Amino acid sequence: MDSSRIKLESGAQKELIENAKIKLGVTWSLLACKIGVCEHYLQNELRSEERTLKAEIYKKLIEIIGENYDNRILEILDENWGRAKGGNNSVSKPIKPRLLSFENSEELAEFVGIMLGDGNFYEQPKKSIYQIRIFGHAKDDYPYLTQYVFRLFQKLFCITPSIYFKDTKQVLVLSKQSKNLCFTLKKLGLKSGKKTVNGASFPSWIFENENYLKACIRGLIDTDGSVYPKTKKHKTPSIWFCSASPLIRRDFAKALKILGYRISKWTERKNTLCQSCSIGNSEDVIRYYKEIGFSNSKHENRFKKFCKAPVV
Repeated sequence: MDSSRIKLESGAQKELIENAKIKLGVTWSLLACKIGVCEHYLQNELRSEERTLKAEIYKKLIEIIGENYDNRILEILDENWGRAKGGNNSVSKPIKPRLLSFENSEELAEFVGIMLGDGNFYEQPKKSIYQIRIFGHAKDDYPYLTQYVFRLFQKLFCITPSIYFKDTKQVLVLSKQSKNLCFTLKKLGLKSGKKTVNGASFPSWIFENENYLKACIRGLIDTDGSVYPKTKKHKTPSIWFCSASPLIRRDFAKALKILGYRISKWTERKNTLCQSCSIGNSEDVIRYYKEIGFSNSKHENRFKKFCKAPVV
């Protein structure tokens, strides 16, 4: 990926950003999401020209407005140009990773659940690769990933992920290359690599607080869960969870038992390594909705659709 930065003539960067907003006819928040940056950063630093544009952001803005601003480029800077001015000594010293989040919280527990569900991160230090990704369905999970998870990401770690489509636009991905974030996730008790191989499980601190358990479960259900009608006659649907990781299944069942929920036996899904279980008792389902709930509107909408009586 091009890591250079584009320095435009005075006033051109502000004009480019404002023209993109006008062209799309969206809010600053949606434009920021569209190009993969934080709304505050877009409005207060890029628009005011306090910061230059990354080449990838410049290209996205150009594509939006359908015009070429290349003739207004003053300079193309390498991403490390500022550091290079300090001389070789500053470059040669290895930079120690730092924690991006310092205190456990319900929001952090929910993010852990999201990562244990549809997230992963991997590292190749020799190649300076520290990649974090969260996956979802391009259509069904679009509001959840581009709004809720995107903002949660920013709030917890003060960094902004990129958003892109893959597999012929059927899959939506939130992605961030960050050594600090990988370091932070490991300190939180998560493991890099494939979850079925690395023994992924709930970090021990999640079990210290019932609110942490609820938040982590919500993150898991929002990503690896589903809502289905039990039968045509039942007023409430069932809430399902599926995972290929034995330790995540173990901890999921343990957490729900602590919280007083009953789940069905685990059953294998055909032609997959996944096993699934459900919360099917009507009282438990209603209590789950009231006590834990959904952050993913896909599940929220399906739950309300399948309930014959309003949940009060």
